[in-house]
Amino acid sequence: MRIITVTLLSLCLWQSAIANAANTDVHNWIEVYPQSFEQVEDFFIQRGCKFHQNAAAIYEPSSERWWSPEEAAEAYPQYQAAFTSIACPIVATTAELTELLQLEFGVAEKVLLYFDISRDSGGDFRNIIRQNERMWSLYQERLSLLDKFDLLPKYKIITPRH
Repeated sequence: MRIITVTLLSLCLWQSAIANAANTDVHNWIEVYPQSFEQVEDFFIQRGCKFHQNAAAIYEPSSERWWSPEEAAEAYPQYQAAFTSIACPIVATTAELTELLQLEFGVAEKVLLYFDISRDSGGDFRNIIRQNERMWSLYQERLSLLDKFDLLPKYKIITPRH
């Protein structure tokens, strides 16, 4: 009986460690996986905005405010090239974003949200831009710069296509 209890306890701890490891990587990203690309895209469209991929923005959960690229560049000038100019400031509550993106912001005053390029059903989410050297290079440059950003909690949002 004791062996079974110890084994079950070990399995529970191991599963918890695996789950936590899936949420972070070597660059301190918290990876989140919304239900689908289509659901995220529809969310933006319903609010009169276009959904952008390979896009980074600063968001304040408590005030439900997106920073402009200019504000982000002023606060974090060394990362200016990483922030995305999105023509339409999306209006959404933190509760709506939390539900859509399947994440919790915790107590952070500001967070970096990075919408990665979506993954296709085969799992290779960059197959399209790999065909274009310039697009691939720009993608890698932005991601490399954001990997170094360690001033705020940062979420890499990976939207699957079905």
